[in-house]
Amino acid sequence: MATKTATTKKPTNAKTATNSDPFAANRIEIPAVNMDIFRCRITGETPLVINNLGHKAKQEMLDSMQPSKKKTTKVRADKDPVAEYFDKMYVLDGDPREDQENTFEGIFTPLHFKDATAIHGVRASGFRMAMVRAAKSCGAKMTDTRCNMRVKSAFGSLIPINFDYLVSGEDSVALMGSKKDLRYRPYYHGWSVDLELEHMSDIIGPEQIIQLLQIAGRVVGVGEWRNEKNGEMGAFDVDLNSIEVEKIQLHHKL
Repeated sequence: MATKTATTKKPTNAKTATNSDPFAANRIEIPAVNMDIFRCRITGETPLVINNLGHKAKQEMLDSMQPSKKKTTKVRADKDPVAEYFDKMYVLDGDPREDQENTFEGIFTPLHFKDATAIHGVRASGFRMAMVRAAKSCGAKMTDTRCNMRVKSAFGSLIPINFDYLVSGEDSVALMGSKKDLRYRPYYHGWSVDLELEHMSDIIGPEQIIQLLQIAGRVVGVGEWRNEKNGEMGAFDVDLNSIEVEKIQLHHKL
């Protein structure tokens, strides 16, 4: 009579698979990140108004922070429209005072781009902020949009401006109470900038960048008295024929 041979079953254990790698369950895996550099030309549809926090305003702020200085009754200084106009500019290189007559009539005389020796600029962050605000109006989270792109510039925080002509504006602004003041700020007519954006293409692609820029240009704007701030200046559009996309892969094997 044949006898049965007893077989011993190996115990199954869910942990057996990970015994060889005890850190597998806690290991952080970071996928390769694909980045694009998106380049395009932004063309202004309404004048760009620049309002830099100039030297005079910074000095007044600094003086107010000096407790050692004896406080006296503040006497309002005489208005200097010419100095205020030049002080409000962002200048990347050169001296704009050499391009226009330093007189009240001179700042209201249009300066054409071909006659300008100084390089004028606009804050790069203004375009990113406009895109982030536009993304919110489309239902996206502002923080996520802000973290997934940045504006690049060889001039740091500023981007050079091209323009047809530059002239001073004379704007009435409301102060505290019923008081009003006149402000003299540079108005860039027929302006354009070459924009360069680095973005995570797996999250926000070139098509979305174009749409965000187009929406931002129409409903937000850049600079002073833009649409977002109840104005009509700083509106812009994208020159679709100028678009270039460069692929970057941030993945390095060690």
